[in-house]
Amino acid sequence: MQKTIESKKYAELGELVEFSKETWDQKSIFNDQFPYIEISNIDTSNGEIAKTDYVPVAEAPSRAKMVVREGDIIVSTTRPNRGAITPISKEQDGFIASTGFAILRDLKNSKVLKDYLFVALRTNLSLRQMEQRMTGGNYPAITAEDLKKIKIVLPELKTQEKIVVGVKTIYGKAKRLRQEAESIVISAQKEVAQMILS
Repeated sequence: MQKTIESKKYAELGELVEFSKETWDQKSIFNDQFPYIEISNIDTSNGEIAKTDYVPVAEAPSRAKMVVREGDIIVSTTRPNRGAITPISKEQDGFIASTGFAILRDLKNSKVLKDYLFVALRTNLSLRQMEQRMTGGNYPAITAEDLKKIKIVLPELKTQEKIVVGVKTIYGKAKRLRQEAESIVISAQKEVAQMILS
């Protein structure tokens, strides 16, 4: 796989994007509670934040320190091969994320689109590289420095745009199918309940 990537036009992640070090002091900004993104909040099937926890400031975990901004891409450094990677929306600007995430912020290179970078990071091409660089036992992790060495294939910008549109279409279709499946299950449960009661 490494040779295949290197046969294409590519760059290391650290050459493409800045890693943010913006942190929260766990005292200012919030009064009573704060919005907290943990690794378990990320839906690895689609790269979306499934839910956000609201935690009392007084009970802030020691890992609740990374400030995220609109347009950031956050990457789980614990078991990174699971693909807990998500973009931060306008609504999530200023939320707090676990120190178990690397925060990718400003692009350093005009040859890559931020949306494409998100898509590329969630492919096996990137996840397998992360897996190869993991260390540790029960909670294998990758360091930010090793994450910066992940090689990202860089097609032309027009091709990157097509890939992003295609992936969004696929995710949209998958989401509709999941909703339809959930609707069928709920309907079936109601029918079973009626059969039991009849």
